[in-house]
Amino acid sequence: MLSNIARRGFASVTATARLAALRQLIKTRAPNNGVIRAMEAHSGLSAMVVEQTKGRRADGSEAKFDCLWSSSLTSSTLKGMPDIETVDTTQRLQIVEDCLDVSSLPMIYDGDTGGEAEIFRFTVKKLERLGVSACVIEDKTGLKQNSLFGTERKQQLADVDEFCDKLAAGKDAQVTNDFMIFARVEALIAGFGQDEAMRRATAYLEKGGCDGIMIHSRQKDPQEIYDFLKVFRQQYPDKVKTPIILVPTSYNSVHESELAEHGANIIIHANQLIRAAYPAMQKVAAEILSAGRSQEVDGEIMPIKQEPLPMFIITVVSDTIVLPPDEFEPGKHISHVRRRIQEKYVDRVIPDVGLVVALYDIIRITDAYIHPADFHHQKGGAFCKVAFRLCVFRPMVGETIVGVVDRSTATGLYVKLGSWFKDVHIPYADLKDPCLYDEQTKLWIWQYKREDATDSFFYRPGAEICFSVKAIVFNQRQEAKTGLAQVVTEKDSKGPSAPLPPMQVLGSVAGDDTTPLLPGSEEFIPDTKPEEILPIYRSLTSAFRTDRTKSLEWRLEQLDALERMIRENGALFKQAMLEDMHVSPLDSDVMQVSLVLSDIELFKADLESWMKPETVSSNVLTFPGKSELLNEPLGVVVVYGAWNYNFLLTLQPVVGAIGAGNCVLIKPGDYAVRSTQAMMQLIPRYMDQDCIRVVSGGPELSDAILEHEWQKIFFTGSPNVGRIIYEKAAKFLTPCTLELGGKSPCIVDATADLTITARRLVWGALASAGQTCVRPDYVLVHESIGDRLVQTVKSTVKEFYGEDPKESPWFARVINQRNFDRVTGLFDGSEDLMVLGGPKTMDRDTCYVPPTIINFRTDKQRFAAAKVMQMEIFGPLIPVCYYKDFSECVDFIRSRPSPLASYLFSSDPTMKETFKHSIHSGSQAINGPQFFSRSRIYVRPPDDLPFGGTGASGFGSYHGKYSFECFSHKKAVLSRPTILDVPQRYPPYTPADGKFLRAALNAKLSLVWGRLSKLMTTGKIVAFVVLLLAPRYSGEQVLAEEEHREVRAAVDDYYENDKDDNYRRSMILCFGMATQKYRRCKEEYQAASTSISQARANTLEGCLLKHFKQAITLLLKTAEVNGKCVPIQRS
Repeated sequence: MLSNIARRGFASVTATARLAALRQLIKTRAPNNGVIRAMEAHSGLSAMVVEQTKGRRADGSEAKFDCLWSSSLTSSTLKGMPDIETVDTTQRLQIVEDCLDVSSLPMIYDGDTGGEAEIFRFTVKKLERLGVSACVIEDKTGLKQNSLFGTERKQQLADVDEFCDKLAAGKDAQVTNDFMIFARVEALIAGFGQDEAMRRATAYLEKGGCDGIMIHSRQKDPQEIYDFLKVFRQQYPDKVKTPIILVPTSYNSVHESELAEHGANIIIHANQLIRAAYPAMQKVAAEILSAGRSQEVDGEIMPIKQEPLPMFIITVVSDTIVLPPDEFEPGKHISHVRRRIQEKYVDRVIPDVGLVVALYDIIRITDAYIHPADFHHQKGGAFCKVAFRLCVFRPMVGETIVGVVDRSTATGLYVKLGSWFKDVHIPYADLKDPCLYDEQTKLWIWQYKREDATDSFFYRPGAEICFSVKAIVFNQRQEAKTGLAQVVTEKDSKGPSAPLPPMQVLGSVAGDDTTPLLPGSEEFIPDTKPEEILPIYRSLTSAFRTDRTKSLEWRLEQLDALERMIRENGALFKQAMLEDMHVSPLDSDVMQVSLVLSDIELFKADLESWMKPETVSSNVLTFPGKSELLNEPLGVVVVYGAWNYNFLLTLQPVVGAIGAGNCVLIKPGDYAVRSTQAMMQLIPRYMDQDCIRVVSGGPELSDAILEHEWQKIFFTGSPNVGRIIYEKAAKFLTPCTLELGGKSPCIVDATADLTITARRLVWGALASAGQTCVRPDYVLVHESIGDRLVQTVKSTVKEFYGEDPKESPWFARVINQRNFDRVTGLFDGSEDLMVLGGPKTMDRDTCYVPPTIINFRTDKQRFAAAKVMQMEIFGPLIPVCYYKDFSECVDFIRSRPSPLASYLFSSDPTMKETFKHSIHSGSQAINGPQFFSRSRIYVRPPDDLPFGGTGASGFGSYHGKYSFECFSHKKAVLSRPTILDVPQRYPPYTPADGKFLRAALNAKLSLVWGRLSKLMTTGKIVAFVVLLLAPRYSGEQVLAEEEHREVRAAVDDYYENDKDDNYRRSMILCFGMATQKYRRCKEEYQAASTSISQARANTLEGCLLKHFKQAITLLLKTAEVNGKCVPIQRS
């Protein structure tokens, strides 16, 4: 029935998968002259018709449409408008969303002329976010008469250069490589002939950068089209790289196979459905009017009853819902009924029906009653009979669905649909052929042919794949009372009973319509071209100037998006690191993924407080001004990641850059190909592409990046490359943070615990096959325990990685053969000293270098001259040398460039203190090399330590709040009102003014005032008033009650517990003394008290000094909290 349209639910495909689908179809069909059929869809209903309609050819084969066409003509027709440019873009995009909500087919959007270039850029970005696969724009100008409403007006063709600029603007705006832009050439319709059509097509491809051409003709004879295709395919023979779209509305007698043989890729039936609907509606309306009833048209319209549509169904359920008395609220009982239905049914399986995903609606609620037998149990609950409809997941057999690989086992793939259904099983017999299971990576690998080569597709966790439904299996008993599923178990001969999922979908990926889609595909995003950097730089700069990145909301949105990207694709990231360097998923999680997530959580919790201005002290002359430090973003920054910990060292600085409000250009490490590809694919899908861009490439790309004036460069990598970047950045005075490497020493003294030392040393030195910038690069051990330590280290290596580390899932590989050659080259001249590992078991094909210990014992001269000591190792080698006195270690380390980190294993407190102050390094760790993980592997400390180098190991630091400060500029801001000005600052100056100014700028007074200025506002005002008035008041004669009531009242409020008049007057005089006016104050006091002798005056001076000290001390111990004076600790 018509209401069953709701049963279809939302399309079972993500925007990402749909976006890639058209390009994937072109790649698979074009080599065999296969054609892609597109049909116009102008509404959700028509889109469902296009997807579900199937035809039967004369040879018995089944045919169906591959694609939706969102026609500008049909959209304007629906609105009754003469031209699409009179219809608002948002209205058209709403039609697109309606179609995509109910259909999983890819869509081509008819962009008409595209509008102005900036409007077209917006359209491209919006279409890409919606998941539209392609957009077509035509090279005409001006309003056009809809041909369904009458004869079209004569059209003018657009200027070729202007149209090319518009195409280029669209290509620049798109984020992914999946989206396609086609140029529609109108030269044949306008009567300009083949040469002009070909000239325009060539320009649009070469200069405009479009992905393909749509050629249009109104001739019923297709010869005009054939002639164009012949010339076009001579110049552009590759149908995959330069596809052609045809719309054979006029020459509709030609079969699509013939058009494909002439070089066409996509055939669009552009308006047939809406043209069929119009006369059908007219006919039905006329017959109803003629007959006076509707029975006569039953044979011409869709029946009310029909089979339910696939994927989701609506099912009607009647049940008794019990409401306790506290939910009898008038007007709210329906919401309580709804909640209890959802609690009972949602996420539960109804046997032989499906998984309930939502309550659709409530049909009726009958009068409630109280059951006498249940009165005491239900406490007077009302029993309501409710009829309601549930939305149920129940895919149809044969339906094609897009899912995400959850895991692989030897029995096949397990696929999930979002987070709500994870029980899709694809048996190994239903995988693509040939498909092999790799025991080492625990992955299924499809080996497929591409051109003349064989390539591999890894069904790794997080990969999007299409599968067709083979069967629905219900594995549960039905509970008698509720009718819902109860979990049952299946006895396994090898163990105890294992639970079976209540509902399981069995699928297959063996068919042609189940080709894998990104991000699991091995279709890598190509390296960024150097010439692309300039437009990226301009785009990021323009975006920053809009100030959108400065708001707390934008920063938190981007941090949320980054967190969502990592959590939703964590398995993909870990799998990429496994393929790059054989790093185990657990190590990737512990040492990379979890640390980035931890930083994001810290930023989200504390960012608002970090962004607040920091109040600092002001001097006397600026009172009552306010001095603040504002943390403002630097601008457009560059983050260079490093391949050894590609996710951590790329994304952790990005967290700081985003949190500080910058626009960011991200360049991951180029050696780690898989992990870089993962970031290239995922960052554009989650982050704001106007403000955050990611690029990949080698030295040529870096050279192009460094040709521009960035506001900050953050680089992690080798000292040699760091020097090059710093040199080029100096041209623009661009500040840099350089996180470089170095040879980090590890000292083990005679008091160290050998077992703990060996475990932590092996873990730190061999994690990620030694490719860690802060790994202990060499070991200096006291000669009394040297042999024992080496033996313990050897035993620990075998404990961690087994007798053959090559077979261990926990031991990584060197990144590539180039680094393999470099690392193994360090063996030269030291083979006789190797007590573990060495060149015997290394394997260049798999980049395996075994854990190797090179023990130089007491031969310090050979140790210092060895190749392994001339550069940072970045491999699983551990050189060891024995020392006799700690001063030897200090002298040796100081004779070399400053390391990034230094380590000490000792139980001697004196040795620990000596180590802290003797060794100069970026950071230090005592009794543990976990420093590089910021002690956050298992427990996160309340305050993170900064991480950074010194000297040759780099400069600048980050991690936690230090990352925020790294990418922020502390701007000093002084804000002053126009009241309470100090006239002594301005010329002409008197001698008294000079004394006052010198006194006000006195160092001691500035220190005191700086402390006072941090106290309460009232206190500052009182202090300032007293400071200005004190020189004018002398003794009891001057301190007239009426004249100075306000000052005395303020002093009384400030020191409410002290009512002594003499103390109060003395304190006023003391403030005068604080401005170097003390002598004048004393003289006036003495003049008013003529009977006082010189001895008494000296005594009085002592009293004044005493009172002054007491007053200042009290001020320093007092602060205003919620309007009250309370004691605080002295600063």
